Amino acid sequence: MIGKILFAGDRAEALALLSKGDAVLYGGGTELNRLGSLIKAENAVVLAEPEGGISTRQGRIRYALGTTFQAAIDHPKTPAYMREALAFMGSLQKREAATIAGNLYLHRDDSYLVPTLLAAGAVVELDWKDEISAEEYLASFDSLRQRIISCVSVPLKAPVVSKRIAMTKESLAVLTAAAANPDFAWAAVKGTGIVKVGFSDVKCENCVARALNQAGVRFVSDIYGSDEYKAYLTKTVLFDLHKEAGR
Repeated sequence: MIGKILFAGDRAEALALLSKGDAVLYGGGTELNRLGSLIKAENAVVLAEPEGGISTRQGRIRYALGTTFQAAIDHPKTPAYMREALAFMGSLQKREAATIAGNLYLHRDDSYLVPTLLAAGAVVELDWKDEISAEEYLASFDSLRQRIISCVSVPLKAPVVSKRIAMTKESLAVLTAAAANPDFAWAAVKGTGIVKVGFSDVKCENCVARALNQAGVRFVSDIYGSDEYKAYLTKTVLFDLHKEAGR
């Protein structure tokens, strides 16, 4: 539970406060303020950065720290595949607060955006200097969690296809998945987390099931569905995306 708010005067001070350990950057606040939040830090660091900026460079669109879902949706250069994933969040109120960087940082098992970012080959800028892929960032998250996601960029053009399965628009997703080529797909599965599935030998839904098994994916029964239901849903959706991405 957050016990103290720490105000940073500039980027250097924010980085210094975060480097001390038990602190997290306060972004949009949709997760930090939620009852039962995944964030367990003692301190929240507030950095008075200008409102998140959006720019384009060398065929990519860059979403700076603080860019909200709604700001990205409203920007004329945001690619259609990003706009679709951002709109998975049905509440305008939440879209005005939730940030792209924050959604990646949390990488929840019901993430709206992470599968699409991974499928698009998103690049993450850390502390306004270093760049790594979103996939590398998540793979090394434990060692990078105290660093600031200063920007997330994606291609202006990418053949990304995505799907989200939930009881209602406002319900938490059982599954969100995306693919950009017929070789790989990424999925956020409730109770399981973010998974990557290789499709090199996939020709049918049962092939997808085998690929999930080979990847060590385990499904969990909970209020969102049984493990059998989630396994069926995942293989079906991923096979659909595999076909769409291969067209």
